[in-house]
Formats: sequence, structure tokens, C-alpha cells
Amino acid sequence: MKHHSWSAVVALAALASCQSESQPEFRDIQPVCVDEASPIEEADEVWTCEEPLEVDCNTESLPEEIYVRLESGSCAEVELQAVPGPFPVGTNEIVVIDQDGESVCQTTLTVTDTMAPEITSSQAELWPPNHKMKTFTVADCVEVIECDPDWVAEIQWVSSDEPTDAGTVDDDDEDDDHEDEDGDEPEDDEGDTDEGGTDDGGTTGEAPKDTDTDADEDEDEDDDEDEDDDADDDQDDDAVASEDIVIVGSDTVELRAEREGGGNGRVYTIAFVIRDHGGNESEGTCTVSVPHSQGKNGEAIDDGEAYRIDP
Repeated sequence: MKHHSWSAVVALAALASCQSESQPEFRDIQPVCVDEASPIEEADEVWTCEEPLEVDCNTESLPEEIYVRLESGSCAEVELQAVPGPFPVGTNEIVVIDQDGESVCQTTLTVTDTMAPEITSSQAELWPPNHKMKTFTVADCVEVIECDPDWVAEIQWVSSDEPTDAGTVDDDDEDDDHEDEDGDEPEDDEGDTDEGGTDDGGTTGEAPKDTDTDADEDEDEDDDEDEDDDADDDQDDDAVASEDIVIVGSDTVELRAEREGGGNGRVYTIAFVIRDHGGNESEGTCTVSVPHSQGKNGEAIDDGEAYRIDP
């Protein structure tokens, strides 16, 4: 099998092209017809259909041409057809045909990938802090430079720098938090209160148990009516049951838009690994923040891991 030995300039250009496109090359390979008695220049950059070729997609550009020597006839009488791409990582069968669809020559082009994916992380943001869950994938907060498009992401763990169910929507809710510790009921986002509840702006989705031994079925019926009025909200709260982080797939997580009203914002950290088709892998992290506010100095500050969730 032939290996290309490109010049430094060609190799550098190929590397830039491969990394900027982050995908296999989709252009065709053009056959160059050579008459039976005609010589083929002996250069490293020339690929003939008489031998297989192997290139590393990270350091070498895929060839633009393949030289085809006719076993009989004249090039003036033959119209060789381009070999269509793409040519992904792995072994690609190369078949050059003429204008009649007849095979003129066959060989293989093996594309290898020996470098780990290059990862650039960014910070995503959750706003407003309305206690709603939002779905994120690893691809939402990273850019992967990889000539093999068949890379996959796998979440290793997800953490938060605030305790679960610690969030409030408004800065004024900080006072409500203190009142809640004394057993009083704070206001929720809509200005309503849940009778007998302990909602501090978070999402426990649970009301305290009735300690009155004289409670009767009338109170239960009233509770049922309240639940019917807010059925959609209650179902949503019950479904998440105070979980601010829910890993729902190998590369997908649901995060709650929530932070402490008196704090400095919330920062979720997603740890992941990226693997390509060649078995190369890179680890990384990205963050999703819930700012304290949208004003000056309102950005979230990472106070370090409070807890983490594993898949």
C-alpha cells in the first residue's frame, strides 16, 4: 500500500483544510487517462490506479486525481468518469469507469484517523430562571474539530454549584426564603401561595402533610379542586420531584432554569468524552449558567461543586 509523503507546505494546507471542514471531503476524484505506452511521472503526489493508497485525514489531503493507464485503446476514445465522494474514515473502494459504465480499473483508498478530536467548549445560558427544565446536548456547548464526522459524545457526569431546589426567581424572594424557614408561606412566581406549602421558589412539588387530626373529607375535596385548577403545573412539578439535573440520554441532559435569589447565579458543569470512529477520544467539560440577573455584574459565578449526578 502506498503512503503519501507530502511536502511541509502541502501537509500544512491539508491539515488546515481537514480541521476547518471537520468532515470527510465530498469532492470527486478525477481520473487522468494515460495511454498504454505513455510514462507516468514518478512523484510522491501522483497516485495511480495500480496500487492502493492510505492517507491520514488529519495530516494529509485526499488526492484530487488518480492516474489510470489503459490496457488497450487510446485515451482519445475513452471518457473516464469521476469517482464520487465522500471518502470517510475507513477503506473506500475506488472503481474508475468509462462512459459506458464499464470498469477500467479498481483500487482502494484507506482514510485513517490517528488524532484525538480537538474540543473547544463554550458557556450556554439558561434565562429566565422560571424553574422550567430545558434540554441540552453536548453539541450545544462544544465545537468538535474532527475529520471523522462519526464522533459521538457521552456524558460522564453533571454537577451544580448550588443545592438542588435552592432557586428563587426574584431577588425579593430572599426575604421569603427566611420566612419559609420559620414556617411561613412565601409567594410564588405568579403572586399566589400554596396553602400550607413550603415552596421557596424551588420545585419540591410537595405540600406538607396535614397534622390536624380533625381533618375531614371536605378538606380533601378542597385540595382536589385546587389540584384540578393547577393540574398542568402540578403534573410538571411531580414529574421532576425536585430534580434539577436529569440525564436523559448518553449525550443529553435536562437542566432546571433556577438559582438562589440572594446568590450569585447557578453554574451547571457537564463532563463528557468525545470518541471518533478510529477509537480516538478526548475529554472535556462545558458549563450552563443561570445568571443572577441580566444587568451589570449579573453573570453567574462558579462556587464549586455542590453535588453531581452520574448517568
